[in-house]
Amino acid sequence: MQSSLNSVAIFRFREKVQPLIFAKRKTRSPKAIVLFDIDSTLLNGTKVYSATLTHLIRKFNRADLTALRYLLFRRPKGFLGSPAAKNSFLAPQHYRDALFEDVLPTLQKLKGKASLGIFSQGPGRLQRAKLYLSGIESYFSPELTFIFPPRKILKAKRILAQLPKTKIYFVDDRPGIAAALANHRVKVFLIRRRSKPAPQNGGIIRIRSLKEILNFV
Repeated sequence: MQSSLNSVAIFRFREKVQPLIFAKRKTRSPKAIVLFDIDSTLLNGTKVYSATLTHLIRKFNRADLTALRYLLFRRPKGFLGSPAAKNSFLAPQHYRDALFEDVLPTLQKLKGKASLGIFSQGPGRLQRAKLYLSGIESYFSPELTFIFPPRKILKAKRILAQLPKTKIYFVDDRPGIAAALANHRVKVFLIRRRSKPAPQNGGIIRIRSLKEILNFV
């Protein structure tokens, strides 16, 4: 009799056991990538140059010729090694004051949502110095920082080929650059802070503040 009861108990226990079903883990797709231009996008260059020139004249009673040549004609040869560059032009406060007011709030919120980088043109040391001196260098991945001599647009295809397969956005202030980048089938935010709002045109999204990027990424 006891054996019979045990058999019934085992049978009932087996009825209650459900097969284990393991859910397939979803593979996370890479974060979107947002590549920023520097001048007139993150940094108000005119404000930097104006503050620097004023400081040079007040401090030395004249503008250092090497610095003045760069400020007026953008000729960087020998500029970074000049005393004026170290003592005045590369003063961090000038760069922090020249950040557009929408830069820090946008970078802080984007940092956790996307991988941030730089796609800019100009002297490499100087462009990187701008990021460091303005205090925003840490927001950008070194692996996603691309700085070229003028005509950076010629490098776009090569850069895109080495980026992960994910959503890629560029942020630039020049319509010509934006149009050329859009031809590579990526989204481009064209930042025009003083322009009237305009609808999206193909791959180009016109924005008046960097904060608008948060609506898309």
